[in-house]
Amino acid sequence: MKKILLICIVAFVLGYLFLPLLSRPFVYTPPPFGYEFTNTTGDRVNIGSDGSLDTISNGTIMVWVLINTEGDGHIFVGKRSGAGAFLRFQQSGGSDISIKIERATSDLNAASSSNPITTGKPFFLAATWDINGASGDQQLFFYDPSTVAGLAEISSYSVQNVGSGAQGSDAANLMGVGNTGEGNDPSACACEISEVWIYNDVDLTLEQIQTVMWGGELSAGTLAYHGRFGANGSTTDPGDLSPLQQATTATGVTIVPNLGDDWGQ
Repeated sequence: MKKILLICIVAFVLGYLFLPLLSRPFVYTPPPFGYEFTNTTGDRVNIGSDGSLDTISNGTIMVWVLINTEGDGHIFVGKRSGAGAFLRFQQSGGSDISIKIERATSDLNAASSSNPITTGKPFFLAATWDINGASGDQQLFFYDPSTVAGLAEISSYSVQNVGSGAQGSDAANLMGVGNTGEGNDPSACACEISEVWIYNDVDLTLEQIQTVMWGGELSAGTLAYHGRFGANGSTTDPGDLSPLQQATTATGVTIVPNLGDDWGQ
Protein backbone atom coordinates (compact mmCIF):
# COMPACT_ATOMS: atom_id res chain seq x y z
CA MET A 1 0.00 0.00 0.00
CA LYS A 2 2.82 2.37 0.93
CA LYS A 3 4.57 1.52 -2.34
CA ILE A 4 1.46 2.41 -4.36
CA LEU A 5 1.04 5.65 -2.42
CA LEU A 6 4.69 6.58 -3.06
CA ILE A 7 4.29 5.91 -6.79
CA CYS A 8 1.20 8.12 -6.89
CA ILE A 9 2.99 10.94 -5.08
CA VAL A 10 6.00 10.76 -7.44
CA ALA A 11 3.70 10.72 -10.49
CA PHE A 12 1.81 13.76 -9.18
CA VAL A 13 5.00 15.73 -8.54
CA LEU A 14 6.46 14.88 -11.97
CA GLY A 15 3.19 15.80 -13.65
CA TYR A 16 3.02 19.10 -11.76
CA LEU A 17 6.59 19.98 -12.75
CA PHE A 18 6.67 18.86 -16.37
CA LEU A 19 3.12 19.00 -17.71
CA PRO A 20 3.31 22.78 -18.33
CA LEU A 21 6.47 22.22 -20.39
CA LEU A 22 4.90 19.42 -22.40
CA SER A 23 1.81 21.48 -23.13
CA ARG A 24 3.79 24.32 -24.69
CA PRO A 25 3.97 24.33 -28.49
CA PHE A 26 7.30 23.11 -29.78
CA VAL A 27 9.14 25.85 -31.62
CA TYR A 28 11.47 24.77 -34.42
CA THR A 29 14.38 27.01 -35.24
CA PRO A 30 17.00 26.57 -37.97
CA PRO A 31 20.70 25.77 -37.52
CA PRO A 32 22.71 28.37 -35.55
CA PHE A 33 24.75 29.45 -38.57
CA GLY A 34 24.23 30.69 -42.09
CA TYR A 35 25.44 32.94 -44.90
CA GLU A 36 25.01 36.68 -44.93
CA PHE A 37 24.30 38.37 -48.26
CA THR A 38 24.84 42.12 -48.40
CA ASN A 39 22.76 43.23 -51.39
CA THR A 40 25.67 43.38 -53.81
CA THR A 41 26.00 41.67 -57.19
CA GLY A 42 28.89 39.47 -56.07
CA ASP A 43 27.17 37.97 -53.04
CA ARG A 44 25.59 34.67 -54.07
CA VAL A 45 25.56 30.92 -53.84
CA ASN A 46 25.83 29.18 -57.19
CA ILE A 47 24.02 25.84 -56.93
CA GLY A 48 25.21 24.72 -60.34
CA SER A 49 24.02 23.91 -63.84
CA ASP A 50 22.79 20.34 -63.48
CA GLY A 51 19.79 19.49 -65.66
CA SER A 52 17.74 18.73 -62.55
CA LEU A 53 17.65 22.48 -61.86
CA ASP A 54 16.65 23.58 -65.38
CA THR A 55 13.22 24.93 -66.37
CA ILE A 56 11.38 23.39 -63.40
CA SER A 57 7.73 23.12 -64.39
CA ASN A 58 6.47 21.51 -61.19
CA GLY A 59 8.36 22.20 -58.01
CA THR A 60 8.82 23.44 -54.47
CA ILE A 61 11.39 25.83 -53.00
CA MET A 62 11.86 26.24 -49.24
CA VAL A 63 14.19 28.58 -47.38
CA TRP A 64 15.05 29.72 -43.85
CA VAL A 65 15.78 33.45 -44.12
CA LEU A 66 16.25 36.52 -41.97
CA ILE A 67 15.80 39.72 -43.96
CA ASN A 68 17.99 42.67 -43.04
CA THR A 69 16.61 45.13 -45.60
CA GLU A 70 13.25 45.02 -47.33
CA GLY A 71 13.24 45.34 -51.08
CA ASP A 72 10.96 44.65 -54.01
CA GLY A 73 12.16 41.72 -56.13
CA HIS A 74 15.10 40.75 -53.93
CA ILE A 75 15.91 37.11 -54.68
CA PHE A 76 15.93 34.27 -52.16
CA VAL A 77 16.39 31.58 -54.83
CA GLY A 78 16.24 32.04 -58.57
CA LYS A 79 17.49 31.97 -62.14
CA ARG A 80 17.45 34.61 -64.83
CA SER A 81 18.84 34.65 -68.36
CA GLY A 82 19.79 37.66 -70.41
CA ALA A 83 17.01 36.71 -72.82
CA GLY A 84 14.43 37.08 -70.05
CA ALA A 85 13.63 33.51 -68.97
CA PHE A 86 13.46 33.31 -65.21
CA LEU A 87 12.40 31.53 -62.06
CA ARG A 88 12.25 33.78 -58.99
CA PHE A 89 11.29 33.12 -55.38
CA GLN A 90 11.64 36.59 -53.94
CA GLN A 91 10.54 39.49 -51.78
CA SER A 92 7.61 41.36 -53.27
CA GLY A 93 6.88 44.93 -52.32
CA GLY A 94 9.16 44.69 -49.31
CA SER A 95 7.13 42.68 -46.79
CA ASP A 96 5.41 40.24 -49.12
CA ILE A 97 6.75 37.25 -51.07
CA SER A 98 6.15 35.85 -54.54
CA ILE A 99 7.02 33.09 -56.99
CA LYS A 100 7.36 34.07 -60.65
CA ILE A 101 8.17 31.94 -63.70
CA GLU A 102 8.49 33.26 -67.24
CA ARG A 103 6.02 31.94 -69.85
CA ALA A 104 5.57 32.97 -73.49
CA THR A 105 2.16 34.67 -73.22
CA SER A 106 1.72 35.49 -69.53
CA ASP A 107 3.89 34.54 -66.56
CA LEU A 108 3.09 32.21 -63.70
CA ASN A 109 2.81 34.52 -60.70
CA ALA A 110 1.68 34.10 -57.11
CA ALA A 111 2.19 36.93 -54.61
CA SER A 112 1.07 37.45 -51.03
CA SER A 113 -0.81 40.55 -49.92
CA SER A 114 -0.84 39.89 -46.17
CA ASN A 115 2.64 41.32 -45.36
CA PRO A 116 3.86 38.10 -43.73
CA ILE A 117 7.54 39.04 -43.37
CA THR A 118 9.43 41.77 -41.52
CA THR A 119 13.09 42.67 -41.11
CA GLY A 120 15.24 41.32 -38.30
CA LYS A 121 13.19 38.15 -37.75
CA PRO A 122 13.63 34.60 -39.06
CA PHE A 123 11.05 33.02 -41.31
CA PHE A 124 10.63 29.68 -42.99
CA LEU A 125 9.20 30.38 -46.45
CA ALA A 126 8.02 28.02 -49.18
CA ALA A 127 6.58 28.25 -52.68
CA THR A 128 4.94 25.53 -54.79
CA TRP A 129 3.83 25.62 -58.41
CA ASP A 130 2.77 23.53 -61.40
CA ILE A 131 2.94 25.01 -64.89
CA ASN A 132 0.34 22.46 -66.01
CA GLY A 133 -2.04 23.29 -63.17
CA ALA A 134 -4.69 25.99 -62.90
CA SER A 135 -4.72 29.52 -61.53
CA GLY A 136 -5.09 29.28 -57.77
CA ASP A 137 -2.97 26.13 -57.49
CA GLN A 138 0.18 28.15 -56.78
CA GLN A 139 0.80 28.34 -53.05
CA LEU A 140 3.01 30.28 -50.66
CA PHE A 141 3.70 29.21 -47.06
CA PHE A 142 5.38 30.77 -44.05
CA TYR A 143 6.31 29.98 -40.46
CA ASP A 144 7.28 32.53 -37.80
CA PRO A 145 9.13 30.90 -34.86
CA SER A 146 8.35 33.88 -32.61
CA THR A 147 4.66 32.92 -32.56
CA VAL A 148 2.83 29.82 -31.38
CA ALA A 149 1.23 29.36 -34.81
CA GLY A 150 2.66 26.61 -37.00
CA LEU A 151 3.41 26.47 -40.70
CA ALA A 152 0.51 27.93 -42.66
CA GLU A 153 -0.42 29.01 -46.15
CA ILE A 154 -0.36 32.73 -46.82
CA SER A 155 -3.70 34.19 -45.70
CA SER A 156 -4.27 36.38 -48.77
CA TYR A 157 -2.88 36.78 -52.28
CA SER A 158 -2.70 39.73 -54.62
CA VAL A 159 -2.41 37.29 -57.55
CA GLN A 160 -2.47 33.52 -58.19
CA ASN A 161 -2.06 33.10 -61.93
CA VAL A 162 -0.72 29.99 -63.67
CA GLY A 163 -0.02 32.01 -66.83
CA SER A 164 -0.04 30.67 -70.36
CA GLY A 165 2.27 29.76 -73.22
CA ALA A 166 5.50 27.79 -73.25
CA GLN A 167 7.73 28.03 -70.19
CA GLY A 168 10.90 29.94 -70.96
CA SER A 169 14.03 27.79 -70.86
CA ASP A 170 16.52 28.84 -68.19
CA ALA A 171 18.89 25.94 -68.92
CA ALA A 172 21.69 28.30 -69.91
CA ASN A 173 21.76 29.87 -66.45
CA LEU A 174 22.89 28.86 -63.00
CA MET A 175 20.53 28.50 -60.07
CA GLY A 176 21.46 31.08 -57.44
CA VAL A 177 20.71 31.88 -53.81
CA GLY A 178 20.71 35.50 -52.63
CA ASN A 179 21.35 36.76 -56.17
CA THR A 180 20.51 35.63 -59.70
CA GLY A 181 24.01 36.39 -60.93
CA GLU A 182 22.58 38.20 -63.96
CA GLY A 183 24.52 41.43 -64.38
CA ASN A 184 21.55 43.37 -65.74
CA ASP A 185 19.19 42.24 -63.00
CA PRO A 186 20.98 40.68 -60.02
CA SER A 187 18.12 41.45 -57.60
CA ALA A 188 20.50 40.87 -54.70
CA CYS A 189 19.01 40.16 -51.28
CA ALA A 190 20.21 41.84 -48.07
CA CYS A 191 19.56 38.87 -45.84
CA GLU A 192 20.88 35.89 -43.90
CA ILE A 193 20.01 32.42 -45.19
CA SER A 194 20.70 29.22 -43.30
CA GLU A 195 18.99 26.48 -45.30
CA VAL A 196 17.52 25.91 -48.78
CA TRP A 197 15.63 23.00 -50.36
CA ILE A 198 14.59 22.60 -54.02
CA TYR A 199 12.26 19.83 -55.21
CA ASN A 200 12.18 19.74 -58.99
CA ASP A 201 9.18 17.52 -59.80
CA VAL A 202 6.51 17.93 -57.13
CA ASP A 203 4.45 20.72 -55.60
CA LEU A 204 4.52 19.55 -51.99
CA THR A 205 1.54 19.77 -49.64
CA LEU A 206 1.61 21.75 -46.40
CA GLU A 207 2.05 18.50 -44.45
CA GLN A 208 4.99 17.44 -46.62
CA ILE A 209 6.64 20.85 -46.36
CA GLN A 210 6.25 20.72 -42.59
CA THR A 211 7.93 17.30 -42.53
CA VAL A 212 10.93 18.77 -44.36
CA MET A 213 10.98 21.83 -42.08
CA TRP A 214 11.16 19.55 -39.04
CA GLY A 215 14.13 17.73 -40.53
CA GLY A 216 12.26 14.71 -41.90
CA GLU A 217 12.62 12.98 -45.25
CA LEU A 218 10.06 12.45 -47.99
CA SER A 219 9.52 9.53 -50.33
CA ALA A 220 7.68 11.80 -52.77
CA GLY A 221 9.47 13.89 -55.37
CA THR A 222 13.13 14.47 -56.16
CA LEU A 223 15.20 16.59 -53.82
CA ALA A 224 17.39 18.39 -56.35
CA TYR A 225 19.24 20.52 -53.79
CA HIS A 226 19.57 20.88 -50.02
CA GLY A 227 22.06 23.39 -48.69
CA ARG A 228 22.81 24.11 -45.03
CA PHE A 229 24.99 27.18 -45.33
CA GLY A 230 27.99 27.58 -43.06
CA ALA A 231 27.63 24.09 -41.60
CA ASN A 232 30.97 22.96 -43.05
CA GLY A 233 32.75 26.21 -42.16
CA SER A 234 33.39 27.13 -45.80
CA THR A 235 32.55 30.45 -47.46
CA THR A 236 33.40 29.12 -50.93
CA ASP A 237 31.77 25.67 -51.01
CA PRO A 238 28.39 25.42 -49.28
CA GLY A 239 27.96 21.81 -50.32
CA ASP A 240 24.84 19.81 -51.16
CA LEU A 241 23.13 17.39 -48.78
CA SER A 242 20.77 16.07 -51.46
CA PRO A 243 21.34 12.73 -53.21
CA LEU A 244 22.26 14.59 -56.41
CA GLN A 245 25.34 16.25 -54.87
CA GLN A 246 25.27 19.41 -56.98
CA ALA A 247 28.57 21.19 -57.61
CA THR A 248 28.23 24.39 -55.56
CA THR A 249 30.25 27.54 -55.03
CA ALA A 250 29.79 30.67 -52.96
CA THR A 251 31.21 34.17 -53.48
CA GLY A 252 31.09 37.32 -51.38
CA VAL A 253 29.30 35.67 -48.44
CA THR A 254 30.28 35.59 -44.80
CA ILE A 255 29.33 32.99 -42.23
CA VAL A 256 27.18 34.33 -39.43
CA PRO A 257 28.37 32.11 -36.56
CA ASN A 258 25.88 33.39 -33.99
CA LEU A 259 22.85 33.25 -36.23
CA GLY A 260 21.09 31.28 -33.50
CA ASP A 261 21.00 34.45 -31.40
CA ASP A 262 19.20 36.24 -34.22
CA TRP A 263 16.75 33.37 -34.60
CA GLY A 264 15.86 33.67 -30.94
CA GLN A 265 17.37 30.36 -29.89
